[in-house]
Amino acid sequence: MSVMEIIVTYGPRRKEKRVKVVTFKVEVDLLEEIDRHAEKRGLSRSELIREAIMRYIRNNGN
Repeated sequence: MSVMEIIVTYGPRRKEKRVKVVTFKVEVDLLEEIDRHAEKRGLSRSELIREAIMRYIRNNGN
């Protein structure tokens, strides 16, 4: 299974918050699916991943 390393960043719209670049590995097939969903919703890859993480945290407690 191929793995691609990507960088997740907070967009410039979040200047009021401290931000960090996060690097993680993800299978190429999953990355392609992420990109399809992001494009469909008019979001960047980072925005979609950030939204998914925030939704996961809200739904699963801290």
